[in-house]
Amino acid sequence: MSGARLKAAALLSVALLALAGLLDSGFLGSGPDSQERARARSMLSSALEELSKEPAVRYRGALPGSPTTTVDARVTSSGVALGTAQLGRARVRLLTVDRKRFLRADAAFWSGQGVFQPSLARTYARRWVQIGPRAVPALAALRTPAQLSTWLRTTADPDAAEASDAHVDGARA
Repeated sequence: MSGARLKAAALLSVALLALAGLLDSGFLGSGPDSQERARARSMLSSALEELSKEPAVRYRGALPGSPTTTVDARVTSSGVALGTAQLGRARVRLLTVDRKRFLRADAAFWSGQGVFQPSLARTYARRWVQIGPRAVPALAALRTPAQLSTWLRTTADPDAAEASDAHVDGARA
């Protein structure tokens, strides 16, 4: 793993571990003391600030709210996304440029989407097809590094955070 990838993975790990601490804090009825909260808040804030500056993020796995949709895609800081997705039984390629979404899939996929003329479905299968924002709602979960950082920040409750030192590939994050 390259140094930049390791750093990005470490930053995201610290942010996610801090979030996990947030979700778990108070679980036993006792919250962290103010010094631990301040340390956790600082760690989370630093990790999210660094994450927001990353040139890209990679998403790999199931998308929220859609157990049949998995994705392997990269989203750059400028919003360009490129990758693949498994939408139910169909495997598609996805591309986002200038806030426009495109899919490339086989004729069977397009036929299943309501393209009933076989010749049109074959035509679609040979090119990138622009789709509307509601066509594949789960893809809205793909965010730029800055958007992901903001989403994680607004999801977290810094007053409930617990500090945790994270390790990624054996290195302290």
